Amino acid sequence: HGACCCRCVRAAKLEDLIVYTRALAAAHKISALARAGTLSKDFKLRQQLEAASSSVVARISEGFGQSTDRAFAYYLSIARGSGNETRTHLAVARGRQQLPEEAFADVDRDYDEIGRMLTSLRNYLARANRRSRG
Repeated sequence: HGACCCRCVRAAKLEDLIVYTRALAAAHKISALARAGTLSKDFKLRQQLEAASSSVVARISEGFGQSTDRAFAYYLSIARGSGNETRTHLAVARGRQQLPEEAFADVDRDYDEIGRMLTSLRNYLARANRRSRG
């Protein structure tokens, strides 16, 4: 994941960020899972799950638009928290038997990896601390 940081720091546009594209793909998986099976009938949990997964992508995007590395790192920390929230909602859905084990494990792995990527990039940005990202 260290190699990701160098490419991410030089990203010219949001879509160049590997962690962003992975988080967006994971959010799409969450939406598909949330609208299938018995989870689709649990409106509150479905809404929380989709909101948390969307928040990961949104905070990465918001951070990318910031003018300093430290500000970007701050938003990545929030994205990491939203990823943890997503994993918790997934675990609740699995515990309620609203998600098949294979689907749960697949998306949980995605968010574990995204979390590690966010931490790595956040730590790099905090060390680099460029005052101008432009």
